[in-house]
Amino acid sequence: MRLSTFLAAKHGYSRRFIKKLIFDGKVTAGGIAIKADIEADEAAQYELIIGKPSLSYNIEEYLITATDTVIFLQKPPLMHTERHTPEDPLCLDDLIPADFRLLSRLDYGVGGVIAALHNDIEINAQSKTYLAWVEGEFNREGGSLWQIDAHHRRRVKAIESYDGSKMVFRLIAVTNGRSLIEVQLESAARHQVRAVCAAMGFPIVGDYIYGSATAIGVVQLHCSEVYVNNIGAKSLYTEDFGYY
Repeated sequence: MRLSTFLAAKHGYSRRFIKKLIFDGKVTAGGIAIKADIEADEAAQYELIIGKPSLSYNIEEYLITATDTVIFLQKPPLMHTERHTPEDPLCLDDLIPADFRLLSRLDYGVGGVIAALHNDIEINAQSKTYLAWVEGEFNREGGSLWQIDAHHRRRVKAIESYDGSKMVFRLIAVTNGRSLIEVQLESAARHQVRAVCAAMGFPIVGDYIYGSATAIGVVQLHCSEVYVNNIGAKSLYTEDFGYY
């Protein structure tokens, strides 16, 4: 077994992250740096040299509201929801108590509301509302059913299907050949809103993975409202969302 595979499984990190540590000389055995992805000696005492960041933050910048059972947090764009490596800067998961769990995630370039639920509480009902600026003049208002094929890791496929999950679309405004829309759904699979908008012919502005030719640094998708077990919260920045 290769050293990167062995250490990734042992420590719960990605193999890609472990390989980077190896090639940077940050994996040692007996005090000697190992700089090649050699065959692992499972009896050896390998050490990982990892510089963990200093996490300094003001919780008031991210907290929307909280009860004994559910916490609603504001995730800004260009912030990870969960820590990918120990060296990552502050992510949203760092902000919740150990006895709570995040119920969803938002992509790195997407902002909005994320809920965390107490570990002793089950989900009985959940709904979400998104805002998105899409390319073109949107003409698919109303409800439709969609399935998400997430077989491919980077880009998922959206399929309109009678047994898919329901999504309800509403046009809010059209400006400069782009449309501001609202999307309501009960739960969201990875890239669901992004993939469905693209499949309908209206990719989200800034979403180059799904066909937008507009490069503005972030994906113009925003989770504006979340309800969990009939407790809800709205984004702090819903009224200011968008660039047009």
